[in-house]
Amino acid sequence: MSRYCIEHGVSIVGGDARLTIVSKILSERTKVCTYGLDTEDNKNILQCRDIKEVFKNNIIITAIPFSKDGVNINNMCNENINIKDFFNQSINDNKLIITGKVPINVENKKMQIINILEREDFAVYNAIATAEGAIASIVENTKITIYDSNILILGFGRIGKVLANRLKGLGANVYCSARKDDDFAWIETMGYKTITYEQVENGILKFDVIVNTIPAEVLNEDCIKNIKKECFVLDLASAPGGIDSRILDKYNIKNELYLGIPGKIAPVTSAKIIVKTIENIIKNI
Repeated sequence: MSRYCIEHGVSIVGGDARLTIVSKILSERTKVCTYGLDTEDNKNILQCRDIKEVFKNNIIITAIPFSKDGVNINNMCNENINIKDFFNQSINDNKLIITGKVPINVENKKMQIINILEREDFAVYNAIATAEGAIASIVENTKITIYDSNILILGFGRIGKVLANRLKGLGANVYCSARKDDDFAWIETMGYKTITYEQVENGILKFDVIVNTIPAEVLNEDCIKNIKKECFVLDLASAPGGIDSRILDKYNIKNELYLGIPGKIAPVTSAKIIVKTIENIIKNI
C-alpha cells in the first residue's frame, strides 16, 4: 500500500484554471492547501500566505507546465514563486511532488518528483481533448464539411492516432504521414491512406486541411507555396510549431498554431484527467 494518501491532505502550488478545478474536486475528499492559485471560498480549501505552509501535506501538486521562464513556478496570481526556493524548503518528511518538467537539477532527497507530462495515461487522455479541439478549429476555419474532405495529418503519435480516428468517423478522407515503417503499418491497418513525406510535396495540392503534430519543420517553402489557397493549416505541435506561419501568411494560407487545447476547451475534463492520473501515480508508488 502506498505511503501517500489523498485523504490525509493535498497541497497545490501555482497552476491555472485546471488546478483550480482540481482543488475543488479534491476538496470533496480532503483538506487542500493552495499557494499562488485562485480558488473559490470553500471550507476545505486553505489559501496559504506562506509557501512553507503547503509542506505540511505529503502530496504536493504544482503547475502543469511547471515554468515558462525557468525561474518561477507558473501561477495565476502574479506571484514570484522561485523554483530554487521551493525545492530548498526545510522538510521533515518525504514529499511526493507531482509536476511538469522541472528545469533545474534537484538534489533534495526528501522529495520524490514525478513528471506527469511523461506519463502515458495522462498523454493519451489529453490527446482525446486535443483531437476534439482540433476538430472544432477545422469546422470553424473552413467552409466545407469534414465529410468527404481530404485531410492530411503529419505525424502518427498519440494525437495523430486519435485525431485520425475521429476524422475518419466523420467521413473524412484521412491521409497520414510518418517516418517509421511500423507507423505506416498501423496507418494501413487502421484504414487510413498512407503518404510519405517525399510524396507530400507532389500531392499537397489536393488537401483541404493539413494538421501537423510534429515539433520540427516538416514543410519547407517549396512545399508550402503549392498548398491550395482554400486549405486550412492547423499546427498542434509545441511552440514554435512545425510549419512556419510566416511562410503560410506570405502565401495567404489560413493557419493556426493551437497550443494547450485541453486546458482551453475542456478545463473540467482536463482537471479530471489530472486527478485520475494522480490517483494512478499514488496507487503504484
